[in-house]
Amino acid sequence: MTMIEYNLLPDTELFIRLKEGDNVAFSEIYQRFGGILFVFIKRRVGDTDDAKDILQELFVDLWVKRETIEITTKASSYLYAAVRYKMLNFIERNATQKRYVDAIESINEQDMVMTDHLVREKQLASIIERNVDALPKKMKEVFLLSRQVNLTYVEIADKLNISKLTVRAQVKNAIKILRERLNLNL
Repeated sequence: MTMIEYNLLPDTELFIRLKEGDNVAFSEIYQRFGGILFVFIKRRVGDTDDAKDILQELFVDLWVKRETIEITTKASSYLYAAVRYKMLNFIERNATQKRYVDAIESINEQDMVMTDHLVREKQLASIIERNVDALPKKMKEVFLLSRQVNLTYVEIADKLNISKLTVRAQVKNAIKILRERLNLNL
């Protein structure tokens, strides 16, 4: 048969020939239904490239599964049902991909925030440490025993052989100096 004769064949005959592996019948089915199916898909998914992908997937499946296809309705009804199924799969795949992409982006954002937080924390700790190091020697010692070793004023006084009031005054002065230098509310 020539191509013109294929144009005249009914859909049912084209699908019978498709089942037998007839490439020309496949091409004619594509010519008859490809354009209208593309418009149908594009209206629903909204994107030209996605519509082309879905249509291509439909016709690839049609060719691959040609020997096992059983059409019990009109060819157009079969193709519309098949394309609806392909669109649902596409939408589901995209939703799954979007969830994965969103999850990865969220993790990346959390990592960036955490990294930024850690960098700032280290910078602040370094600034505080430099300012503590700049305190007078005895004041620094009292302050570190109070804030880093967590000793009580009485324990610091006993350890350094000074009065509890001196310890209290030294810590109070150290905090005042650090507040002024750092502009912080410690």
